[in-house]
Amino acid sequence: MKKITICFLLFSLTLICNAQNPELDSLKLVLQSTKNAEDKYELNAKISKIHFKNSELDAAEGYLYENIKIANQLKSQEKLGTAYQSLVLIFIRKPDEKKLLEYNKKAYDLFTKIKDQKGIAKSLLHYSIHYQNKSNYTLQAKYGFKSLEISKKIQDTLLCEVNNRNIAMLYLDQKDYKKALPFAFESLKYAKLSGNRLKIAHSLASIAETYSLMNKNTESEKYFKLAYAEYEAENDDFGKASVLTNWANLLNGEKEIEMRLKAQQFWDFIDGENIMAVNNMGSLGKAYYYLYTQNKSDKNLLKQAENYLNRSIEITKKTGNLVNYFDVQNMLSKVNAENNNFKDAYLNLLSYKTIHDSIYTQDNRNNIAKLEVANTLKLKNKEIELHEKQNLIYLLGLLFLGCVGGLLLYQNYNRKKTNEKLQLLNAELDEANKTKTRFFSILNHDLRSPVTNLIHFLHLQKDNPDLLDEESKQRLENKTILGAENLLTSMEDILLWSKGQMEHFKPQPKTISISSIFDDTKAHFSSEENIQFKFENPNNLSLVTDENYLKTIIRNLTGNAVKALVNVQNPIITWKAFQENGTTFLSISDNGPGTTLDKFKALYDDKEVVGIKTGLGLHLIRDLAKAINCEIKVDSKVNEGTTITLKL
Repeated sequence: MKKITICFLLFSLTLICNAQNPELDSLKLVLQSTKNAEDKYELNAKISKIHFKNSELDAAEGYLYENIKIANQLKSQEKLGTAYQSLVLIFIRKPDEKKLLEYNKKAYDLFTKIKDQKGIAKSLLHYSIHYQNKSNYTLQAKYGFKSLEISKKIQDTLLCEVNNRNIAMLYLDQKDYKKALPFAFESLKYAKLSGNRLKIAHSLASIAETYSLMNKNTESEKYFKLAYAEYEAENDDFGKASVLTNWANLLNGEKEIEMRLKAQQFWDFIDGENIMAVNNMGSLGKAYYYLYTQNKSDKNLLKQAENYLNRSIEITKKTGNLVNYFDVQNMLSKVNAENNNFKDAYLNLLSYKTIHDSIYTQDNRNNIAKLEVANTLKLKNKEIELHEKQNLIYLLGLLFLGCVGGLLLYQNYNRKKTNEKLQLLNAELDEANKTKTRFFSILNHDLRSPVTNLIHFLHLQKDNPDLLDEESKQRLENKTILGAENLLTSMEDILLWSKGQMEHFKPQPKTISISSIFDDTKAHFSSEENIQFKFENPNNLSLVTDENYLKTIIRNLTGNAVKALVNVQNPIITWKAFQENGTTFLSISDNGPGTTLDKFKALYDDKEVVGIKTGLGLHLIRDLAKAINCEIKVDSKVNEGTTITLKL
């Protein structure tokens, strides 16, 4: 008990600290210097709200009466109705049934007159909450379902949240927990949509209480912790007290008493006559009684039980909450029996039985069920009506879209035909341009080297005839004549190939002997005396491809290898033909200096373009190889030479 006393002291200090509110002082200061009536109304509303949150109900009430005067001066029915509704919340907490009903009727009538659906829904909700506190569950259901219906219709998130929570409480009081839980979770959904932490806390607490009554303690504990954390973050003592009151239901013995005393400390500071405070007192009486039954030698426990139960009954008579009243009467009958006061025990038990039967009659349950069914049917009928309207709109929309779609399809068909013609012409033009480019590139590359040799010989003969003896002169003349003959042959091949390309725009595959290709390459490069050429075709292979495409690829690769072997001692170029798994391969190897693979980028990258002055180049090899479905693989290492393999 010493630990409990220390806790009470700490909580008292906390509550005293929380009572200081700089925001409230600041608002009151601004109010003193404000002259504009509408600004005064807003400031009064804010100040009243803070006092209400701090459970300073009389102070909150005073500022709202000021707002009633201002609203009448401004002749604003909306502001007047809002002030009335704020007063209703105070009278729910106090409670004051007469004033509550008076001001709620005024608010309801005003909002009905100006057709303010949100205001109407709020007033209906206040009626529902009032009748819940009076244990009149039929009227609670009637007003609650009506308010929920309007809230959904106007899509007011906060009202949907509190209405779903109210219906959840209705089913909890009727001990229909399976029906209560979906409404509690629906309340949490709307609370999260609103982003209001207090609303989220209220919904979490509602779910926790439902799980508690369903004896699902693990789930209940989880949601109580979440709710309490939200209330702590918002510094809401009323919320914390409510959570502790319901949370204690999961405990027993001294732990339950400790938590309930902690909650009661809040209640005594906030509002000792609140319905939750009264429930907590009754539950404290129960807890002390059950602790006494375990240790009957401690009569002080029985006395504590009697004190809290009697205190609960005394306040309940004012509030009129019959659920709490009959429950406490039942417990008090047991306490009186332990005190050998059997007469009072009998009277307590009789009171319990009478009130219990009046609340949980079948008529009550039937009335609630009827209201629930009526509300469900009404919602379903509205959904059906809405769906029928939507279906009609969809049908008309589909007809309109069908007409528009038909016109678009017709236009698209004509446009498609035109585009196909243009694409065909563009493709032919593009292919013609590519063929022309290849043609000039081949001319540039395959004819340049022989012509260069011829010019070199002629310049040598003209400028330095003395350098040549008769034998060298005769040998060079023979080489030049042979080179010119090869040049003529190459020109004829190229012109013939180019003519075919202009006519057909595609390769002309046929069966060719690889030996003939190698012989052509040997003849074309016969003037290269310093390089040793090797041609290996042991199996005398043949393949099906375009002869001119392949010749051009091989000549170009050989020419590139020749250039790479300049300044290389004992230069060798080797062509090989072989097969693996039914696939024919041609490879060219040289013992040159080798290079990095970046130098061969044009073989793989379509964006790499070589200018016409640089010869045929790797880009043309790439295009020609692609045309005949030839794959190219490069293996080149610095100082180790290069091998290029063609997969045909």
